[in-house]
Amino acid sequence: RLWDARSGNFIRTLDDGLYGIEGLAVSPDTTQVAVAGWKSKKCLIYDLATDAPPRVFANANTQFYAVDWEKIAGVDAIAATTAEGQIYFGPVDQAPLLLWPTHRTIEDIVWDPQRPRFAIACRDGHVEIHNLASDGAVEVQGLDGEPLLWSQRVGEERFAVATARRVGVCQLPSGQTRWTECEPAIEHVQQIQLSPTGQRLIRAGQAFVLRDETWVQVGELPDRDQLTQVAWFPDGKRLLTGYRDGGLHVVSADSWHHPEPVHVFGAPFRSEVVALAIAADSQLAAVSLADRQLALVDLQRGVPMAPAVETPEVVRCMAFDEASGSLLTAEPPTRWSWADGQLQPSRTNTFAYYQELMAIPGTSALVSVHADRCCILDSANLELRDIPLPWDRRSAIVLDRASKTLTYTDWWGRLAWITLDDLQRVRQRTQRQIGRANRTYAVAYSRDGDRLFSIGDDGSLRVEAKESTADLTVPMPPDRVSRSTIARDRPVAFFIHAEQAAWKDLESGQQGVLPLPGHGPLRGAPRAVALTPDAHLAAALTERDLLVWDLAAGELRTAIEVLPEQPESFPTWYPQVAFDPSGQRIASVDYPANGLLACIYSLSGELQKRFEVSETASCGAWSPDFQWLVVGTPTHLEVRRMPTLEIRRRIAHPHVAMVLWPAAGSGIVFIDGAHNLAYWDFQSPGSNPIYWGNSDANVRRAALTPSGRTLLVAETDGHVSFWQTATGRRYFDHNFGHGAIDSISLTSAGYFCLHTPTRLWFHRY
Repeated sequence: RLWDARSGNFIRTLDDGLYGIEGLAVSPDTTQVAVAGWKSKKCLIYDLATDAPPRVFANANTQFYAVDWEKIAGVDAIAATTAEGQIYFGPVDQAPLLLWPTHRTIEDIVWDPQRPRFAIACRDGHVEIHNLASDGAVEVQGLDGEPLLWSQRVGEERFAVATARRVGVCQLPSGQTRWTECEPAIEHVQQIQLSPTGQRLIRAGQAFVLRDETWVQVGELPDRDQLTQVAWFPDGKRLLTGYRDGGLHVVSADSWHHPEPVHVFGAPFRSEVVALAIAADSQLAAVSLADRQLALVDLQRGVPMAPAVETPEVVRCMAFDEASGSLLTAEPPTRWSWADGQLQPSRTNTFAYYQELMAIPGTSALVSVHADRCCILDSANLELRDIPLPWDRRSAIVLDRASKTLTYTDWWGRLAWITLDDLQRVRQRTQRQIGRANRTYAVAYSRDGDRLFSIGDDGSLRVEAKESTADLTVPMPPDRVSRSTIARDRPVAFFIHAEQAAWKDLESGQQGVLPLPGHGPLRGAPRAVALTPDAHLAAALTERDLLVWDLAAGELRTAIEVLPEQPESFPTWYPQVAFDPSGQRIASVDYPANGLLACIYSLSGELQKRFEVSETASCGAWSPDFQWLVVGTPTHLEVRRMPTLEIRRRIAHPHVAMVLWPAAGSGIVFIDGAHNLAYWDFQSPGSNPIYWGNSDANVRRAALTPSGRTLLVAETDGHVSFWQTATGRRYFDHNFGHGAIDSISLTSAGYFCLHTPTRLWFHRY
């Protein structure tokens, strides 16, 4: 509804069919309003002066939560957020771009009124700032109304540029451009290929060379009317060309009319070539065909590297990862290997989609471009990290491999670029504040853009500081750390190995070394560690002892002998040590000689409960309040109740390896030896486990977020999968590339800790 704010009079109803409006934003000239619809799943734009039907700015498959409208350097821009963490943004008169930085609901979004950037408030408590500014931009002269479709850097002071009917050379910093007229007009920017040296260019099969800062046509490729694909060799002296009849030719850039055919099994392919990619060493090429065949060709011998395989869809986009040499294809995103002479998919990501791939030299990363987003692709796990850009969507996004410069046309029609030589700097285009422990509801910039305010569910108004740059190194060699953890409510980490224990505050950088009994070393290897939520106390369970430290005092508070003698063996199960909510008791579970020993102690060292299983046990875990004990045997899963620890529920389920307790509810999450994940509401009579699914690899560790809403499962290959506990749905995967993960722990302050045999890592989540 529209009201006159001065008189208070009602003017009219803009739309009486909308329900669940979550956000409103008035245009800077006050003539229009943008509406974020919860039920409609649309962001609509209404004209306040007329009865015209609304225009759709963005459609989504989920609810919109917030919207903002600001004039950015003369361009009216909207940004709208959804319940699944998507951000739709861009000029009002263009189709929006997409960012997907989080899989949590974004509660609010606000433009900086002075700079091309916006801030978001996330349901998990974080505040993020997304910077759209380019590293440089220039007005290209002589366009004469034609839109710029393509650009690529050539050396330090110039760019190769193209419109539908011309190619040119643009000089920096003036933007002065020398144009060359071309016929016919091109329909797709994929018809332009610049050589790696920047001295030769192919446009729709026509060959150009750079002379006196001007593109001069010198010929054309053979059978140009049948040509479908062109790929330059890394040396820039040869091309690989593909044709409608499946033919492949290697062509010298110095002699366009004498192609050297590449034959496979003595004859060309039988289907149209739709995509080509050449490896960095120029030894092999990937060929995608219209009949959904994917093949590798040895370019030196003209024979296949591996038999062709059939793909689910026609592969129209692919590139080689220079770090590993593996092949990446799109739709769906898949990484391929060819071990043992076979071309095989080694990983597929069903959560990411892209239409163009460009490898960044010297790294395992690629630039991936979709119709509405540009990302950095981690080739190890096919995970996308968005690059916020003010891209006009009509032009191509192009990577110059020599300078690692990404070029595009921005919202203002300029040739713009960012440099990817430092991938960490690219990642910093998205700045993450630690925010609040639970939920941030709203954000707002001051009118000068210098300060950002936020409000959380604790009711306080906060001025956001710059992103934390605290030193995240640890006070001991990471390859010596045996066990590590991080506190729930403070970003304080605890580490231990046989000869040293230490802690570190990840925000302030403060750290300390803790004393060991008898001045060390420990009597047995560390098995498990724990911190109280406020990081006041730390505990470590070794093969013989249970140790408790006071971190503030820097002293050993309690040393409890759990086992008088060293057991002959400990299996590779998952021991547990934990404090109860009051911080006055501590419990442990371990597996000496393949049995099970579960104990509860007071902080003074008094034994309050001891429970033993002599036969083989596969797992054990105390509930957070120490009222329940779950025990896994080779054949069954048992739930026992304090104080007697008699069995209350028992089901047949062999080899349960790990049990976790969500913060809310009346059940447990467990993972068995076959890597199946399940939830069992054991307190509901007659209930059976609900199976969620199967992990892709051996499960190494698992942890619940402080809220209990998400389960993180760490696999032996370094992947971490994210599972929603309310639905049992696996919604996200990430490969941290650190090898087998020995432990994973989280804090509500925004960090989680990954520990591998050789490294210790802290990440934001």
